[in-house]
Amino acid sequence: MAIFSDIGGKGYNLFEQERLATFRYWKFSDDLPCNKFALSAAGFYKCNTEKDGSDECVCFYCGKALGDWDAEDDPFKEHKAHSSKCKFINLGRRESELKVKEFLDLVESWCLNQMNKSMGIEAEERSRAFNTLQGIIEAKFRK
Repeated sequence: MAIFSDIGGKGYNLFEQERLATFRYWKFSDDLPCNKFALSAAGFYKCNTEKDGSDECVCFYCGKALGDWDAEDDPFKEHKAHSSKCKFINLGRRESELKVKEFLDLVESWCLNQMNKSMGIEAEERSRAFNTLQGIIEAKFRK
């Protein structure tokens, strides 16, 4: 599910499941610390989804890009070390461990950040995008 697909056709990988899907080809096996599950849980999505591509990953929330991963790297520790002000990583828990209020506060601030970054869009479009996101989140919590 691409979030805000009506704004430039870009998916933002807001949910861990979406981020995990970007690691179709990852260089380390799942039994190593720097695996696709740990990376997506730490907020990262893989930029290049090709088999031969780079290992650069970006945090969906703060936008910090990291690459040149080693098999023994801990994605949570690396994220915190390189982006200590990231609101998502500072919560210190996986998406599935967050309280509903924490998640909604995170999404609200993320949404405002995204809107501020794209001030070129009209207020009506921002409102429509926010309402779309709110509907997606509410549907996820109804399951």
